[in-house]
Amino acid sequence: MQATISHKPASERAWFTSLVIAAICFAGFLLPDWFLTFLKPEYHIRLEYDFFAWLAGTAVALAFIPKRSVFVAVIGFFFILQSAQLLHIEFFESPLSPYSIAWGFAEYEDFAEGFLSAWKELIPVWLLTLAPYLVMGFFFFRLDHKRRQSWLAYLPLLILLAVFPYRTVKGDTGINNMMPMSGRLSLYNGVRSASGYLFAILPRQFSGTDLPQNDYALYDIREIQTEPELTVVLIMGESLSVRHMSLFDYERQTTPELEALQKTSRYFAARPAIAGGVVTLVSIPLFMNVLREPGFHQMLSNPQANLFRLAKKNGFKTYIVSAQANSALNGVGASWVDKTQTKEDHTKELEEKGEILLLDKIKAIPAGGRRFIMVHQRNIHTPYENAYRNDPDKTRYEQFLTPAGASQDEAKINGYDNAMRYAEMVQAEIIRAFKSDAGTAPTYVFLVADHGELLGERGKWGHGHLLPETADTPFIFDGSNVDEAFFEKIKALIHPTNYEVAKLIAEKLGFEIENPNEDGRTFFINGNEIYGNAGKLKVTRHEDGAVTYEEVK
Repeated sequence: MQATISHKPASERAWFTSLVIAAICFAGFLLPDWFLTFLKPEYHIRLEYDFFAWLAGTAVALAFIPKRSVFVAVIGFFFILQSAQLLHIEFFESPLSPYSIAWGFAEYEDFAEGFLSAWKELIPVWLLTLAPYLVMGFFFFRLDHKRRQSWLAYLPLLILLAVFPYRTVKGDTGINNMMPMSGRLSLYNGVRSASGYLFAILPRQFSGTDLPQNDYALYDIREIQTEPELTVVLIMGESLSVRHMSLFDYERQTTPELEALQKTSRYFAARPAIAGGVVTLVSIPLFMNVLREPGFHQMLSNPQANLFRLAKKNGFKTYIVSAQANSALNGVGASWVDKTQTKEDHTKELEEKGEILLLDKIKAIPAGGRRFIMVHQRNIHTPYENAYRNDPDKTRYEQFLTPAGASQDEAKINGYDNAMRYAEMVQAEIIRAFKSDAGTAPTYVFLVADHGELLGERGKWGHGHLLPETADTPFIFDGSNVDEAFFEKIKALIHPTNYEVAKLIAEKLGFEIENPNEDGRTFFINGNEIYGNAGKLKVTRHEDGAVTYEEVK
């Protein structure tokens, strides 16, 4: 009997072929970013392993799906997302956000005109993005008849592709979860921004609650003189309630170290302040981009006033030292930062030492020249007692003990006040370190907070509530060899907003920001969404220093 010879590939070889295709796709998704690092040496990417796992799973699922048209559709969509991100970075020097996409469709003629005017410079980036996708397509079709195919591959592919839309529509933060960040892989930013646009902004457009329309005038940013050598430090506190700081007359002594600085420092100043938002992902981008107006998407899509951008433009070395996760840097302008250290870079050390570790990281920053340094705290954050749990001298901070049988509310307040003692110790030590390191060069230290914290006010706890108390934060200034005229401006502040503090920082970076929309009296607090779609409060500061609040649409 003559044996029948099957031309169907052996099972093991078919599996191996599909895995080879998956590996090619995985590498192809990463290559455009790697190519861009050669075109733009300042372009840096961070390795985020959760997205790597998502990308690897997606590549494997694509390699096993039976329908070639599905493969083409998915990688074609990915190519559009990735090339749009990289072209936006090349043109605007910032990632493409969901609001940038909306702006592009709304003002497509201006958008297209800008890109077409620079097409010669953009072509290399587009070609370097296209090349890996052509290679992916070539190998997929060349090996199509040899690979293992299974309808079961559609299930993990659908689940993986649904992850980002699900994260967009769930929870209170919504689109804030999908904001891109400099330093992330372009495809990661692309998938996030597309999800934010398709599942948050687009539904609002169809329902008539789309991207806020505005007639704001762009800011006038002019270079001015600043010192030839200086250090500008921004300490961004977390959940600091001015109402629980003894520096501002709270009955418990929660800020002894800052009060000691107040007594001995020539240039110390402290004022109650008003944050621009009630959650981190809103307030920090507003601060770092010196934004007063809610819904001013043009200034976020093209962040001309970004503090790191201004610093780099004026010859500063720029640094971020953070106890927060990398995701907390959304919108800060990380592409203009020379060195960034976040929680992911020192997770184990933070767990062992606590946030006093930030002091060690700061001391390792090279001295001299012009420096702009952002120090970002994680504490005070729930659970509050985690702030100092690993400190060898934690009894120093655990001053307010909760007796047996006390209420849960009392325990929360005690925990917060203890954590405040630890957070302010770290802040005071950071201020002392920069002042002692200054020599004869001027040093300017600005301490603000992303937002406050509710501890029973109006029956509310935590933050994220659109209430004036959630934005009640401190502003603290200290320094050495400070310009006297500048310090007079600091002393003249009455209940400043974070926006006004950011303008003062810009001044020391060598830029004057003139906002034609500003009247000097009215400001805004945003809710859980950066463009005011989750509500906002209008803040009016009266001549006698009194502040009133009004919820506006």
